[in-house]
Amino acid sequence: EASGCGAWSLANIVHALSRLGLRGDGWPELWEVLEMVIARELKVRPYDWNMQNIATVAHALARAERRPPAVFELVARAASLRLGECSPRDMASIAWAFARSGHPA
Repeated sequence: EASGCGAWSLANIVHALSRLGLRGDGWPELWEVLEMVIARELKVRPYDWNMQNIATVAHALARAERRPPAVFELVARAASLRLGECSPRDMASIAWAFARSGHPA
């Protein structure tokens, strides 16, 4: 488990994995643990996540062809708490991730 990882660390880990091309079913155990930790952190500490971290996670998961409904629901919830801080780039990344993942916004 990735205990002790904050929002910034988790966002960067999933971003790096997606950039490395670990997509879909590649390394499913790793993705499942990361998704579980991200979901827990988004649920328990939504205010620890800034919009850039939220957008990075959503974009990286969609790029990696990972579509965990619970994580995308929590991303939407966390983003709604920080709409006033949302840059056009973050909004575009989140919108693209939801469109790519097929998750309703």
